[in-house]
Amino acid sequence: MEKRNEIYDIAKGIGIILVVIGHTGIPDYFSNWIYSFHMPLFFWISGTFYKPEKNTNLLILLQRKFNSLIKPYIIFTIIILFLTHAINNNNNLFDYFIINFKYGWSGLALWFIPVLFITEVIYYLLNKYINKYIIYSLLICIALAYLLSTYKIHLPYKLEVVCTSIVFYSLGYLLNNKIKFPWYYLLYFLFINILFTSLNSEKLDLAYNKLGMVIPTYIAAISGILSIVLFSEYYIKLKKNIWSSKILIFLGKNTFIILAFHQIIMMLIISLTSSRMSIVRHLIMWGILFLLIYIINNYFGWILSKSSSKTTIN
Repeated sequence: MEKRNEIYDIAKGIGIILVVIGHTGIPDYFSNWIYSFHMPLFFWISGTFYKPEKNTNLLILLQRKFNSLIKPYIIFTIIILFLTHAINNNNNLFDYFIINFKYGWSGLALWFIPVLFITEVIYYLLNKYINKYIIYSLLICIALAYLLSTYKIHLPYKLEVVCTSIVFYSLGYLLNNKIKFPWYYLLYFLFINILFTSLNSEKLDLAYNKLGMVIPTYIAAISGILSIVLFSEYYIKLKKNIWSSKILIFLGKNTFIILAFHQIIMMLIISLTSSRMSIVRHLIMWGILFLLIYIINNYFGWILSKSSSKTTIN
């Protein structure tokens, strides 16, 4: 179990690095490739850790997910809203908060959290009550997602994305340990991912529910996810004790903090410094992120519903 967790920690570590890179000024072809699978990857991995036996009823699920997702989301949101208000010099702080909470704050990259929360709740209900028809339910979700995308229908907190996220979450759960591939298949999957990403009519961007064409989108996303997971399996076998795998595992264990704060930290750096060198800004950002991870995990572990403990890369 520990080895399996480390494999997915490495995959999440790679994924969160790609999230950060994706929010920088990179060429379109590289951005299109990253976006083709990086957010579906996180929904897929979340699905692999779904345990029906731990969620014996809906109330238990809601309690667990409130503590692990919504509580830190609210706390981090308040912090980030204070900082964005200060940077943008908005006039009334109270009105700024009310508008963002009432109509659905996009949350920068934190949009992912309420979407994941609703995804987990809906999947619990599907799995419990209409498990025999789960495939038909997912097909309906895909069709509904494309209707919402085509007609540009947006819901508070980007909940229109749930129709797509639940598909990847479900596949992560349903295919977990069901299919095994040799490590070198990651090259095949990577090739398929790049091919279908290039064939797609539009860049996949879940944050804005831009989905492209259905077949290329799902083939590119699934093949991209499988290539990352296979790479992670191979990497942990080949170089388990080297520093790079430990850093990836460390990042994978702390994706929530990085997801929440990397953009606002970069905004603060840009507003407070005169450096135009992107690499300098990123080094400063990662330094602050590592410090923030240390502080939260060691002194405010209750935010993420885990006991405070020394955070190191051993």
